[in-house]
Amino acid sequence: EDKLFNAVSAVVNGANGVLFFTWGHDWPSYKQLPSYEETKKVITVLKDATQGILGNTINVEFSPTNSVKVMAKQGADGKIYIFTLNLSDNSRIITFKNLPNGKYEELGQRTAVNSNLNSISLNFPPWSARILKQKINLNGDLDNNGKIDIFDYNILLQNFTNIFDY
Repeated sequence: EDKLFNAVSAVVNGANGVLFFTWGHDWPSYKQLPSYEETKKVITVLKDATQGILGNTINVEFSPTNSVKVMAKQGADGKIYIFTLNLSDNSRIITFKNLPNGKYEELGQRTAVNSNLNSISLNFPPWSARILKQKINLNGDLDNNGKIDIFDYNILLQNFTNIFDY
């Protein structure tokens, strides 16, 4: 959890990537350290969030605003990514408002949460980080612009190019 907090903190504060390195350990022995599995998990979460890290910043309302840092982006894949830090010594429920209805996946946990009435409320432990990723909309309107058009086809091509090779 500490490595994820540090990685998300770096991204929320402007980093486009994070470098992990082993200090004082050669690589084969590092794989046996307890932190190796945590590092692998963080790398997987960041890989799953890459489209969001490189995406365009969007506004998302949230509360409470004290001791909370949130960065929301719309990735090139059309999905919304919400990077959140609880910078408090206390657990707290953070609510995100005015989101498109639908499902959001908590990266690294593989759990889905629903945006009901355009909001999501999640319990955050002290000094914790989470990344939410909007799950794909399967009604055909992949860019959520209210219509099915060529832009939705382009999103399909970006995400599923190999299915058109058959």
